[in-house]
Amino acid sequence: MSLVTPRKGYKSVSNFFRNEIQIPEDWDYPKFHQIVKTNPYTKIEEKRVPYIPMDAVDTEKPHFNYSEERELSDNPSLSKFQNNDTLFARITPST
Repeated sequence: MSLVTPRKGYKSVSNFFRNEIQIPEDWDYPKFHQIVKTNPYTKIEEKRVPYIPMDAVDTEKPHFNYSEERELSDNPSLSKFQNNDTLFARITPST
């Protein structure tokens, strides 16, 4: 149920935060899962894989400064990625 009457030429949609917003009537507003693949299945045959530590991520440019190799069998929770993926840093809990 719409709480706000859209202006002429606009329609109301619910955004990612479930807030109602107005967009032009001829725009599409797809759901996040319709345009992004989150953690798609990636089969890896290698036993040693590249690993990017948090301190290797450049905070000012979309790059990483170095990578390491890790044994995949020792780290089953490693995130897997491919060329052209967009990566988001994971925060490691401190103990």
